[in-house]
Amino acid sequence: MSHEWSNWSGSLRFRPDKIEAPKDDNALRSLVQEAAHKGRTVRVVGAGHSSSPLVQTDDLLISLKSFQGIESYSLTNGEAVIGTGMTVHDAGRALRKIGLATHNVGDVDVQTLVGAIGTGTHGTGYQLQNLSTMLIGMRMVNARGEIVEYSFEDDPGFLRAARVSLGTLGIFTAIRLRLLPAFQLRRREWCTHIEETLAHLDELMAENRNTVTISLHHNAGLPFQEYFSDIEPIFRAYGGRPHWGKKHTLKETDLRQLYPKWDDFQTVRKRMDPDCIFLNEYLRQLFGETRSNKMTTNNKRGGM
Repeated sequence: MSHEWSNWSGSLRFRPDKIEAPKDDNALRSLVQEAAHKGRTVRVVGAGHSSSPLVQTDDLLISLKSFQGIESYSLTNGEAVIGTGMTVHDAGRALRKIGLATHNVGDVDVQTLVGAIGTGTHGTGYQLQNLSTMLIGMRMVNARGEIVEYSFEDDPGFLRAARVSLGTLGIFTAIRLRLLPAFQLRRREWCTHIEETLAHLDELMAENRNTVTISLHHNAGLPFQEYFSDIEPIFRAYGGRPHWGKKHTLKETDLRQLYPKWDDFQTVRKRMDPDCIFLNEYLRQLFGETRSNKMTTNNKRGGM
């Protein structure tokens, strides 16, 4: 009997058919090939920090916890290749030891770095981009169970799609990151009135690196849906986009209006995973795919 999986807060619980933690790329390739042959869904789980049901599946759940460490690095080029099982915290410590650092982080560091990249996690800063922009290459197992590599130099279009891909293009086993020389960041905090802040907002944004964030939290053990339902329309009224690791109610018709490159991403996703083995029910709703589409494709494959 399979074990129940739960995220950090307990708001997401499910029982996959199998939970596997392959030791290397070849073991992972075999798992994907078997799942593809059987028409089963494959999802990858990181540290369980997200609250959206990105990883939920009745089929195969894969942990990449064995994919650790820095594979290679170049101080001259300001880049490193790391295993995708590393958390933001562990990756930061390992990179610090070799004299490199990420340009930005979110407000927590317990999630896997590849998960933070794949969900578009961001810090805050007027001139600082999100964590996904660090990704300039990867090694991955694709939907056919092949081990392949991509780089921004060779295929910039694919890398742009891969940067926030929610685990739908393939399973990354190593990521190549564009980094900065290690630096010491000094944090200062003070309190002031909102009127004083707004009067000098442009000046404050220009002079400070960590600018503004609006975070609305709720006790994880209490009912949350009514609270979130009141909040979401306010953000949407100002053109807000969902944080892919958080709960939201948007579907494909809503999302297409918010993302100018939505159809371009869909083209890449369907090319990489025509049988939708990396899509669970939640992701099918986001991308407008139905289970019947997947089954039709699999049936055609079986009849060849």
